[in-house]
Amino acid sequence: RGRGRGRGRGRGVERRASPAPLPSPAIELIKDLVNYDVCPALLKGLVALLIPSFKETSKQQSQIVSDSSVLQLTAHLPLFLQQAAAAKAIGILARGNTSLAEEMLPLRVVHSLMAAMGNTDHSNSQRQASLTLEYFVQLFPVVEEHVRRSMGEELYKLFRSNAEDLYVKIDSIQADILAANKVNVTKELYLSGLSDSTMSSYCGHCNQGQVAYITHFQKEAAEEKE
Repeated sequence: RGRGRGRGRGRGVERRASPAPLPSPAIELIKDLVNYDVCPALLKGLVALLIPSFKETSKQQSQIVSDSSVLQLTAHLPLFLQQAAAAKAIGILARGNTSLAEEMLPLRVVHSLMAAMGNTDHSNSQRQASLTLEYFVQLFPVVEEHVRRSMGEELYKLFRSNAEDLYVKIDSIQADILAANKVNVTKELYLSGLSDSTMSSYCGHCNQGQVAYITHFQKEAAEEKE
């Protein structure tokens, strides 16, 4: 069943040239699927690929019988390639439809993009994640605020001056800051009145822990109004 999509709320920004597209059949399929009911699951899956699971990483590491760091890195490459591709796909979808960008915010896409930016083992993941995060920062003031606070002024200025080349300018400490970030804009999205349809769509795909968290700050907000 098709889904009609309007423009989401966000800061007006100049559209910069999008990064080079993914292989045409893959991105065209993704762009088509977001128009159907599978969209929430697809977005959730793309965001999940930004942070490879520890279980999958460990499984691939266990297949390495040599101590060679080159071989160890090679074991991670399929996951890192997926990470970079997901970051690029998210950027393409967000630039094409701000409603999709809005829907990904409660999925902690900002946190996950920053974590990918800290992956010093794969520069393309860092580059693609940085370019996509730049768009989210330009589009949503709440994202800009959280990213600036998490990065600190020095790193944030580097990021805003040239997001595409940030990965060649950061040191190991700054990479660790990105990888270990705790950014979570979900509470602010609810309190600032992000579209009800977006939050309803998100809540329909939450696990029990996420539902409990949202219920908690809904209660907090109600108490503050009393």
